[in-house]
Amino acid sequence: QSFYFNDIIDWDLSGWDAHLGLLYNWKDFFRFGASVKFPSYYTVKETYYVNAQSTFGTGYQYTMESPINDPIEYEVKTPFEYSVGASTSFLLFTFSGDVKVIDYTQMEFTKGFDSNYRIEREKEIDELFRTTINYYAGGEIKIPYLPIYGRAGAMYLQSPYADDPMEFDKKYISLGGAIIFDEVFAIEAAYSYGWWTDFGDNYDVNVSRTYQDIVVENVILNLSARF
Repeated sequence: QSFYFNDIIDWDLSGWDAHLGLLYNWKDFFRFGASVKFPSYYTVKETYYVNAQSTFGTGYQYTMESPINDPIEYEVKTPFEYSVGASTSFLLFTFSGDVKVIDYTQMEFTKGFDSNYRIEREKEIDELFRTTINYYAGGEIKIPYLPIYGRAGAMYLQSPYADDPMEFDKKYISLGGAIIFDEVFAIEAAYSYGWWTDFGDNYDVNVSRTYQDIVVENVILNLSARF
């Protein structure tokens, strides 16, 4: 008849990572780039609290509340990320494309918990996750005789979960423009629209589940100066 669920996670995060890349420019006509993002290492201090109550048609009530304990501490290692991209300019047009590969099965807990727990979580990661290929594309046109640029872009981000259908992949399109003064000062604006399907489990797995059609809209304004 009714279900109440209050789930709170308080995280204190710290971490570091590193990137390495190269860019080749051929006569300002064709550019090629490649990069690798090395694993990030996050140290997490976590406090968890849950309070839940359900009432059934029989009149039976079930209540659960976890005590607030001292924070637990553990370390998470993220996967490598490999990217390649290219762009070309022709007359008033510029086109670019990028591909990023991430193997989410490389994620692991490197510190904290006991060794048996970490081994079990690594098995779950191998079963639940997969390698994704994310695609990015964009184009720009310069308005003749004016310092005004029009832009459009698209992104396709695969869900990292192994059994997710395409509906769970994140799709984005964007439109925008820029005014650049003397190649120094710039005013840039963009509108981004994203959509995908998702679900969440209130408790257990596929026992009490909510499905969502998610839409995300963003308006971005950027002011910059280059010297």
